Amino acid sequence: MDVYTKTLNQTGFALNAVLDPVAQQFVEFTQGASLPVLELGCAYGMSSLACLGNRVTLILNDLDERHLRSAMERCPVHQRNHLVLLPGDLETLPILERSLAAILCCRVIHFFDPDKVLRSLARVRHWLAPGGKAFFTVESPYLGIWPKFYEDFQRRRHQGLLFPGHMRVRDYVCDNDIAANLPEWMNLFDVETLSEVFRVSGFQVESCQFIPRPYFFEQLRLDGRESVGIIAVKH
Repeated sequence: MDVYTKTLNQTGFALNAVLDPVAQQFVEFTQGASLPVLELGCAYGMSSLACLGNRVTLILNDLDERHLRSAMERCPVHQRNHLVLLPGDLETLPILERSLAAILCCRVIHFFDPDKVLRSLARVRHWLAPGGKAFFTVESPYLGIWPKFYEDFQRRRHQGLLFPGHMRVRDYVCDNDIAANLPEWMNLFDVETLSEVFRVSGFQVESCQFIPRPYFFEQLRLDGRESVGIIAVKH
């Protein structure tokens, strides 16, 4: 099976299966959930469609409705009555307070500027029921395509910046083919900075760790710190 499918709106490449521990734990957490669960920026939905086997209501969100139509087509017919498609920007979604048991967001918020990250996490916290969990993954500074950024990231982090990973891609990326599929700006995190952003946003961090991506393109791989995954709880 191919690991990736290119997105249709210049946000890189979507993974075609549940391939990291954060997405796996999201699927496991949905077992027995009495409230709906949500995947934000789901692309083709491959990280969360597996939870439909738990008989939970799954809401899929993405900016591009073409991705959502593809997700519906991939969903088994007998499970489609548990699937809700919700297109649109995260900041405009009509989701009720305390209405969700869990939210998954894979490799999305590194495309947001710092203010939008904070606004988005405030909305996520608003939507989650008490005890609900946020399952997020992001890309780290430690990718092979921007080696010049490592030192700048560390310097900014030691200066105490909350978002030391906010960078203009063209200033650092060393692979033009990959850069062509990325936006102008990205916002990268390591374990410490992602944890701090969630704590500042009112969450209790349950776990946060680097995620190795041995299936990433060779140009992207570095040393097993390619992504970061966090599980955080609303109390």
